[in-house]
Amino acid sequence: MDKFISINEAASIIGVTTTTLRRWEENKLFLPHHRTLGNHRRYELESVLKLIKKDEQANEKKTICYSRVSTHDQKEDLKRQTKVLEQ
Repeated sequence: MDKFISINEAASIIGVTTTTLRRWEENKLFLPHHRTLGNHRRYELESVLKLIKKDEQANEKKTICYSRVSTHDQKEDLKRQTKVLEQ
């Protein structure tokens, strides 16, 4: 059975404001599952949790290192720098 949550609960879980969720709905970025007879938004808990997981995966960062030397004669220095950065 699907579990539906209010806009306040969804905003709290995602970590945004209710205004942000309303804006996302206007821009068709993240839509509520349905509206109640009183016109209240209801979000499917599963889709909210999927959104969080997707966001966490997007935030995984990579580290890029750069090493250089001025002349070809410093090739050994370059190797040493590269080793330090890799560690």
